[in-house]
Amino acid sequence: MGWVCCISYVFLAFLCFFCNLGLSADSLRPGESVTRNRTLVSAGGNFALGFFRPGNSSSSFLGIWYNSNNNTVIWVANRESPLPQDSEPVFTLGYDGNLQLLDGGGRNIIWSTNISGGGSTAAQLQDTGDLVVKQGESIVWESFDGDSDTLMPGMRLKVNKKTGKRNLLRSWIGSDDPRPGKFSWAMDPKGSSQFFIWKEGKPYYRSITLQLGFTYSAYFPSGGYAYYSYTTENDEVYFSYGYANTLIQARFTLTPEGRIQFLLRQKASDEWPKLWEVPATDCELYARCGSFGSCERFDSHSVCSCLEGFKPKSQKDWDKGKYDAGCERSIALGCGEADTFMRLPMMKWPDHSSSLGNMTFQECQMECSKNCSCTAFAYANITSNSAVNCINWFGDLVDLGHNYSSGGFGQDLYVRVHSSELNGSSGNDHSSHKNKRRLVAIIVASVSAFFLICVLVYILTCGRKGWVCKRASVRVNCNPSGKRRYRVVTPQFAKNN
Repeated sequence: MGWVCCISYVFLAFLCFFCNLGLSADSLRPGESVTRNRTLVSAGGNFALGFFRPGNSSSSFLGIWYNSNNNTVIWVANRESPLPQDSEPVFTLGYDGNLQLLDGGGRNIIWSTNISGGGSTAAQLQDTGDLVVKQGESIVWESFDGDSDTLMPGMRLKVNKKTGKRNLLRSWIGSDDPRPGKFSWAMDPKGSSQFFIWKEGKPYYRSITLQLGFTYSAYFPSGGYAYYSYTTENDEVYFSYGYANTLIQARFTLTPEGRIQFLLRQKASDEWPKLWEVPATDCELYARCGSFGSCERFDSHSVCSCLEGFKPKSQKDWDKGKYDAGCERSIALGCGEADTFMRLPMMKWPDHSSSLGNMTFQECQMECSKNCSCTAFAYANITSNSAVNCINWFGDLVDLGHNYSSGGFGQDLYVRVHSSELNGSSGNDHSSHKNKRRLVAIIVASVSAFFLICVLVYILTCGRKGWVCKRASVRVNCNPSGKRRYRVVTPQFAKNN
């Protein structure tokens, strides 16, 4: 029997050796650790957690990466505290319930989850790429809420309207340096339905004002559904997205240069094609044209112009392409019957809006008209309960864009001007010019939608020789409340013989 016992011990040692390598383990129990010789791998094999050294860096970090491609890291624990390359750090779940990253000597805590309220039973790397800590069956901490440069499917970019608490994505310093860079990406801390990119704490890019409750979904042959959602839940406003197809992988990332990129690939591929990014041009930079100035993009060129009824504060600077000073009124307001409102279609609404709640269009206009400091108003559905809201702006209008057809989200804006601004030919020319630009915008948006659908479907289902896209379209339906619903009609494909 002695030889049987010996073989048993050898077999157990063999198993322990491979357990230590983390070939199948996706969890840590209290007292268990990850070292340089061990990684955690999610149950489906999609993601791995362990120590890595990015590029030519002389430092090492604890992170999570795609298991099939460890060059693509989605989360880093010790971004602000790089470890020496020759150190022997330990990542463990302590008996106090906290994940801890310890230095080579095991004496100093480099990073910790700082959870209070009882011991945790396990930490698990899920197949979504999310590292979670559980107390019983409840998740008390997750990496999807932490500091990263990547927004993953199922992850929420969110802010609590009552507490102001939010998660923040931060860029890397460079491709080989995960330390926090100059740029951050988050929802508006004031709780408005838009998100920002900040550069060193100052607005760098602002999204359009989104419609709460908006959901965009698309169906692709053999690829299933993809969705993008912007909604609210228990005082929390959030943006999220996801894909039903398990053969593709998608991610949003904030680059070291301050751009949000949407990347999508087939699971077996090493390449990440870029499908979309913002800001794509100077026109999308925050307040590019100054106060009362509006930016319009023509191909790769950005053009600033003053709103109707306004002129450059400094024509000399304006002629040199310096727009920071913005525009000023050509004729001062009279604050009364001398004032009127000019309708500007297909606009990116300015920043710093105030909602006056649910009322009729005439009531909304009257509320702005009787307040001399009210500069503009808008009337649109931006809430999840289908209530049409009256939106007002006070003071200077900043970060405006016109001919704004991105996603079909351009909105009407009514700007306060002196009545005489509409009496001459300028008002008619303005209306005609706007209608022409709106037609161009619709055409551009339609062509862009068609192109994007073909690209997506090609990547998802038809990335094979001999297949061509024959037809695709996007249908936009409005229900009685005015809320947009987008449906992608399944593209038609044919074998090209």
